[in-house]
Amino acid sequence: MTPQTETQPPTSRKLPVGALGLAWSLGWRIAAGAFLGYQADVYLGWQGILTLFFSMAALVSGVRAMIKSGRVRPPAGKA
Repeated sequence: MTPQTETQPPTSRKLPVGALGLAWSLGWRIAAGAFLGYQADVYLGWQGILTLFFSMAALVSGVRAMIKSGRVRPPAGKA
């Protein structure tokens, strides 16, 4: 009789949860900006100016958050 070895399932690729969260964050920011801008344009009777403005502001905010989260910070206590 041969000794049975435990077989482990093949390692699957793990999703980069941080990157996935950043993508969702960027997506909902742009969607919220577009929605709020559209609603403001309808209310004021303008033709897409605020939709464009809020969408661009949300895009800049999302990219800024991505850059900020990607910075490498030195360990505490080291300059």
